[in-house]
Amino acid sequence: MGRQLRAQRSPIHNISDLRDCCLNIWYNLSPVIYQGLVASMPRRVEAVLRAK
Repeated sequence: MGRQLRAQRSPIHNISDLRDCCLNIWYNLSPVIYQGLVASMPRRVEAVLRAK
């Protein structure tokens, strides 16, 4: 998402523009990205629990 934000053609002038841009990116993510996020959650949760 950060890479997509930096690649935006239109400038982001305020927090409202940033929010709109983030939402647009989020709602247009491919299902493959979602699947990767879901698949990585057990590993991420385990890492957080180990760090405690």
